[in-house]
Amino acid sequence: MDSFNAALEELGHPVVTQEEHEDISGTFTALEDPESLADTILSAGPAEKNEQKAEENVFYVNFQNTPDTPQLKKEFDSIKPNVDLSIMFFNNKANAMVESKIKDGLLKEPTAQANFKAKCINAVAAACPWVPTFSSQVLKKSFTVKKKIFHETLVSTFTEGLGLPKDINTKFEGLLNNMRNTIGVADKAQTDCTFFILLTFYVKDGVQQTYRPQFRAIYFKVDQSLRTYCRNKETQEDVDVVMEYSQTDGAFNNEFFVTNAKASIQKLLGVATDTFIGNTMNIDV
Repeated sequence: MDSFNAALEELGHPVVTQEEHEDISGTFTALEDPESLADTILSAGPAEKNEQKAEENVFYVNFQNTPDTPQLKKEFDSIKPNVDLSIMFFNNKANAMVESKIKDGLLKEPTAQANFKAKCINAVAAACPWVPTFSSQVLKKSFTVKKKIFHETLVSTFTEGLGLPKDINTKFEGLLNNMRNTIGVADKAQTDCTFFILLTFYVKDGVQQTYRPQFRAIYFKVDQSLRTYCRNKETQEDVDVVMEYSQTDGAFNNEFFVTNAKASIQKLLGVATDTFIGNTMNIDV
């Protein structure tokens, strides 16, 4: 946890407290025994109803392959529901942590709730035992470009090294517009705004006829340069934005998930594995 918090401090984010760390670790440990599992690990109990809608700070992007052989299709159809179920668990655990704070009389504003959820889901994903991390970086990128190519440049940066088609950049406009709207709300309220984006993609092994699912987590706080761009986007042609963010890459271990977590998560969520959550973008590659 020390190195994880060190990266958060470098970015100016709130660190994961010892209590939050123990909550997340305890949840993963509890999943190993579905028979004695308590449903309270994904529920904080009744909380005061909040009529305000939390802002959209957490987004999921699924890059979906089209299998080109019967064996690959069988493999994809088998493993994708487990990947989706895992992400549903991340989302629900983060929601439970937000609900617990609200129950304690904290996080009264929607933006505060959204920021805390982004922090929690980043911590949950990083601690997940069936998605071991193979790369974790704190990056600083400067974008001094024309407005018309800023989105393309931003998406290319976030997806660098994933081997995705170049035309993938144009398919992110809906997500980027939602992010801009959230930044606008935070700007008017003069509050901080953080985002968590989880990219899911499937690396095809044509020889073994298998897929290796991988995750990339992007976590960042909106700084003044990005706020200024969003505020003046309609009138300015040049972009001068600096972004600092954490980028964590992990590989999904399907065997570990099925053996140590799947039954418990299905019991907790009580949903079919072919359903999914909101704020999700599916992109065919």
